[in-house]
Amino acid sequence: MKTQIVAVTLILSLSSTPLVAQGQTLTAVVNRMDIAVDFGNSNVADALTDSLLAALLRTGAFNVVDGRIGREVDANFYVIASLNYNDELIDDKVDDDNKQKVLAIVGIDLSATDGSGRVFFTDSGEQSETYERKARNWRELLTGQTSYDPAELGARMQSMGAPILAYLADRLKAYFDIMGARSMPVETVKGRVVALMDSTTAIIDTGSAAGLEAGDALEVRRGREVTNAAGEVVFSRLESVGAAEISEVQDQGAMITTTASLAFEEGDIVVREAPELSAAEYVETGDALMDAALYAPAIGQYRAARQSDPGLLDVLLDLGVAQIKTGDHEAAYESIVEFLDAGRPVELAATHLHSFGSCQGTFTLTRDSVSYRSPRKDDPNHRFNVPLEKVTEASLRFDENLLLRAPSVKQVEKNKDDSKNWMIQFDLHGANTEVARIFIRYVSERR
Repeated sequence: MKTQIVAVTLILSLSSTPLVAQGQTLTAVVNRMDIAVDFGNSNVADALTDSLLAALLRTGAFNVVDGRIGREVDANFYVIASLNYNDELIDDKVDDDNKQKVLAIVGIDLSATDGSGRVFFTDSGEQSETYERKARNWRELLTGQTSYDPAELGARMQSMGAPILAYLADRLKAYFDIMGARSMPVETVKGRVVALMDSTTAIIDTGSAAGLEAGDALEVRRGREVTNAAGEVVFSRLESVGAAEISEVQDQGAMITTTASLAFEEGDIVVREAPELSAAEYVETGDALMDAALYAPAIGQYRAARQSDPGLLDVLLDLGVAQIKTGDHEAAYESIVEFLDAGRPVELAATHLHSFGSCQGTFTLTRDSVSYRSPRKDDPNHRFNVPLEKVTEASLRFDENLLLRAPSVKQVEKNKDDSKNWMIQFDLHGANTEVARIFIRYVSERR
């Protein structure tokens, strides 16, 4: 059996604020599993939903509620998962028992949404295994359909789906562990004082439907009018007059309290702002998500860092690598090009493959040149540094390696036009091929 990530996608507000207090156990409602294929076994969806509930409980990170029971709960977020199943014939050979080998593939997509239905996390996993199936008869061959034993198929989907759900539950926990109180997107919320209970207690016209919770801190703003000597209003503006706290909340309203130093007035505006993190904090969170292989959430943090500080160029390389990991290769190319065109060098650990043997070193690409160097400084055959226009060929070799034809250091020093092949393999754990393609494209377009 083999499990792998198929796709990871995150939708996350760049200016997110705490929706739940740090350290509070989150409550998740798990909805019934959706199965994209129907082979007549309706029990599979419920069995897999049970597996998802158990997997989330095993993480110890969440209070878990079964969404199939139909009662209303005060949840922090909602989880839905869907399953796809596919069979692929490995070959056309039929054994003596009239059976063929088939590859079964189960893929599961998991999404988490906040109370307003906005998706803030999605992740996917896939597992495949081989089994033997009775060869198709002539009717099945003509129609392209296959007869399935519902019980056997259901058992297969459950056995293959359960470990994927456990994996996705761990991924969701890892995301919350890293993001903490910023895990779910919350926007700035504004309300208005619509009634006074006393001078320090008031009712506002917005509540939990907008994301407010008991204990939330609010800024109180009041309109101020500026008049001229004739008593005419010539200017008006909102000014901060103090702070308040939500003491009780309902769906469309809330009770707020303040200190004795501030007396509420009807019409006062209350605001819960969405505080911005610093660019450095976004980058730190993005790096932690990258270390956890949560690449798409990392993209959201790196983009937020650029939005917070447009002059922060170094994060572009990290953003490009994260985009490669999620399969968004065009976006990765654009990020790395912006990084290079800004005058930043891309330096990656690499292996120079010789005709016999290899050496490890550093590959460097800039907007003007390409180079490789190894610790063997006494041997010019283990390093080169040439302008991009001197590169005569840049191509992909063996579906993974960057092949460059360029002069060696020794040839450049002697002003010779002849060149040699350099086979470079990047040490980027699964991203070697796409990094090579990006560099080939950049070198080809710039030389």
